[in-house]
Amino acid sequence: MRSLPPTPPPGPILGLSIKDDANYRYRIVTPLRAIHGATWATYESVTQEQLERASTVVINRMAGPIENMRKMFVSLREQWHIETILIDYDDTWLAPHKVKRVRPKPSTIEGVQYALAHCDGVIVCNEDSRSHYAEYTTKPIAIVPNLVWPNDWEAPAVRQGQPPVITIAGSPSHRYDWDQVV
Repeated sequence: MRSLPPTPPPGPILGLSIKDDANYRYRIVTPLRAIHGATWATYESVTQEQLERASTVVINRMAGPIENMRKMFVSLREQWHIETILIDYDDTWLAPHKVKRVRPKPSTIEGVQYALAHCDGVIVCNEDSRSHYAEYTTKPIAIVPNLVWPNDWEAPAVRQGQPPVITIAGSPSHRYDWDQVV
């Protein structure tokens, strides 16, 4: 993958992720690139100006011990005066998956439950995930599919007489993404 585009100036929408990884790129950066006034950062790179200008924060994969979740929400609401906190999940965390048993740590599950109780809305990648989280929250749940920006990827080398190869990876909750590719 090519490097990320330059981060836009601080604006009213801020996407946050624990680290710069593929999930951050296709769940935060790519969707927010389509929204005027949106910007993004990792926890380590977020600036004071980004937090001061934001009224909405979208947090990718928020999980962990409840105390960490509480500190994050208090900081965003009280210190930075964030009006809307949206939580973005592209995996199902709270119960064994229909296809395969996924067993997150108890502290992860507690953190996700805390985030669901204290956020203003949830963003998920497909109907399977929406149904999963609807069992655990009354907050609005929106579906935003996993997205890629084609120009971010190098063109594959041409393989003489061979069809293209597509690799699909991810937890079982991504089976709808795989169906789209098929």
